[in-house]
Amino acid sequence: MYSNLFKMCGYTDEEIEEQRPRIEKALERMGVFNEAAIEHAEKTVQANYDVEMVSVQKLLWVFMHSCIDGVLARDEHDYVINCNWPFPVQMTLAMIAAAREAGGKTWVGMPVQVLWMVGGTVFDILTPMLERGELIGQPVGKAHCSQYQIYTGAIDLGILPKPDLGIGSGWFCDQAAETEEMMSELYNFEIAYLDGVNDWAWNAWPNLDERAVKYSANTIKLALKRVKEITGIETTEDQLKAGFKYVAKWLYGMQNITRMIGAADPQPISQANVNLPYGLWAIATDYPDQAVDGLATMVREVKRKIDEGEGVVPKGAPRVYLALRTNVDTTPIRMVEELGLCLPTVFVDWLCPQELTKSTYTDMVDKIAEGLYRRPQLCDASAALMYWKTLCKDFNMDAAIISYAYNCRPWAVDPIMAKLDLQKELGIPAIVLETDGYDTRNYSAEQLRTRLESFAEVVKMNKEMKAAA
Repeated sequence: MYSNLFKMCGYTDEEIEEQRPRIEKALERMGVFNEAAIEHAEKTVQANYDVEMVSVQKLLWVFMHSCIDGVLARDEHDYVINCNWPFPVQMTLAMIAAAREAGGKTWVGMPVQVLWMVGGTVFDILTPMLERGELIGQPVGKAHCSQYQIYTGAIDLGILPKPDLGIGSGWFCDQAAETEEMMSELYNFEIAYLDGVNDWAWNAWPNLDERAVKYSANTIKLALKRVKEITGIETTEDQLKAGFKYVAKWLYGMQNITRMIGAADPQPISQANVNLPYGLWAIATDYPDQAVDGLATMVREVKRKIDEGEGVVPKGAPRVYLALRTNVDTTPIRMVEELGLCLPTVFVDWLCPQELTKSTYTDMVDKIAEGLYRRPQLCDASAALMYWKTLCKDFNMDAAIISYAYNCRPWAVDPIMAKLDLQKELGIPAIVLETDGYDTRNYSAEQLRTRLESFAEVVKMNKEMKAAA
């Protein structure tokens, strides 16, 4: 019944047979163990990704395995530790390694992030979770974070197990800590908080605040200490270093993809496919070797498509920056490309020069905190504006779509300023586009198309007039 779907996601016949009991148990728990749901999933995954690409299959394999592991974590382990993004991947990878070396009694992962990738872009089953989350302290129409509505709904519906410890992210979101505090009371599990500082002085970044780095690093150390107290697993410096090595490999591969797509004409692959490596850049996995292999395969496939002159938009199409990835549904990204616009890079895929500064810290946890603060969007609006201007200039963008999650308070601060900044300083057309990265019920590709069609025509005419002049 589901063999064809899993083959699209990189499984072999042997793997399907070997994993059959786990697969069926997970599908049953997710409510998709029936022919209609599987048939719908086959259509959904093909609408979201180009599954004929070998790299897409390999990366989907990682997500599918990770999703099944997360759903069955309580069945197969004594302790469950959930991490929620934006989260330091090196820390999660180190805890995963520590748990494995300690005998596997503890499961560590980022189950909700994997679930909304698989549940959204493969099975299309997020609506019941969102609706359940809206009934539990996060009512509809009040701009609550849809990622945490999914998290609450998934636990309440029994799709994801409640953890023994949730490590909450305070690097960026205010809602994360609030919602997880509520969930810890409702479902009786413990929370450890990682904390960050967003209110930096204007134009202070990229000069980092030493106190902020040390403060945030200390919250990481306290969380690791609590993990040890609850589960007995202790994360070592060598495991943290291994996490850094994985992230370094990932950044190298992602920047190769970003540079190649950014320099190519025509655009060789849809940015919808790049959602997969971007996701695994931010989501730690128990399958790092397979993930890196999938990434390396995508690098090779992109190069081959460039060499053969393949493209998903017309050659010479206007180059447009899209400021947000829709993680649970890639069709809005494809819609922009269908309008005849080239997307050289999207969201925060590109690392700006300030992010590549060599660390001055020696302590591994301090380095983790510093690395997060090197990302401009995690600091303040002036840093985000600097990032967008630098990116649009360096990639020779013809226009910018400043799409943002309306229900993400930190992310919603900057768009109007960014539009005015890009128009004034770079002289390119820009549009502010309200959307949602985790819930496209009210922000579908069709709805967003009506807001972008005229803009796309203006951008095309603007490029033609500049060429004629």
